[in-house]
Amino acid sequence: MLEDRFPHGRPPLERAGVQLVDDVAPYELVKLRLLNAGHQALAHLGALAGHVHADEATADPALAAFVLAYMEREATPTLAPVPGLDLPAYRRTLLERFGNRHVRDTLDRLRAEASDRIPAFLLPVVREQLAAGRSIAHCALVVAAWARTLEGVDDAGRPLAVVDRRLEAVQEAAASRDTGRFLRRTGVFGELADDPHVVAEVDRQRAALRAHGALGAVRALRDEG
Repeated sequence: MLEDRFPHGRPPLERAGVQLVDDVAPYELVKLRLLNAGHQALAHLGALAGHVHADEATADPALAAFVLAYMEREATPTLAPVPGLDLPAYRRTLLERFGNRHVRDTLDRLRAEASDRIPAFLLPVVREQLAAGRSIAHCALVVAAWARTLEGVDDAGRPLAVVDRRLEAVQEAAASRDTGRFLRRTGVFGELADDPHVVAEVDRQRAALRAHGALGAVRALRDEG
């Protein structure tokens, strides 16, 4: 996909299947908030549940349902209509891509550098949902799962690799049971770290992960409706 702005003319790119649009920004937001943030949702919770590859995690019905619910309930309401794009079909296509056994993408790769990825992909959704008075429960569970993976073990006590350029700071922050301290000390949440609703929701989801593990937490959120 390319923005159709070529000051000196262009070749007939559409003949090669290139989609040309007047403004690429709405399409970029769709990618960031559905595909990229969807990867974060799948990767952190999937790793805690003991999965290694994205396709394995997507094959878990509870995780697939959680990722889809995040896309439908929290990400999509923050997106403007995109000409020519069927969002429900795109969401289904993304799950099919995540579940492609031939790609064998690792959750470790998707989780790496989360202190850069979460602010870029997920937190804009949190901000827009808060501004509109809508739920951030699914986003909060992703943040809580990131904090949990920073402890370096999955729900069964198996070691998890953690790769992050802010590793020392974010691991020190995640070691605190004080969720407000965790959010402030990571250095990535900005003003959200001082929002009582954000702190309470992430704290609730951290407690769910400690008590029930990743799969139990996503099922509990599902049962809330």
